[in-house]
Amino acid sequence: MWNSSFDSVTFSIKGIQDILSFLVTWIGHAVLFFVRLFATLYDLTEVSTSVTVLAIIDLA
Repeated sequence: MWNSSFDSVTFSIKGIQDILSFLVTWIGHAVLFFVRLFATLYDLTEVSTSVTVLAIIDLA
């Protein structure tokens, strides 16, 4: 009995970690998107170049 409840607690902790890692990844991509958008709107070529390099590194 105790063992099965312990397994469910472990599962919920792992689920929380999965959700957190998903949120961190999503927020990271959202930030990159907004930085790209900002660079495009204001035509900051240096920023857009460094963001493109970061995006390529991120995708690699």
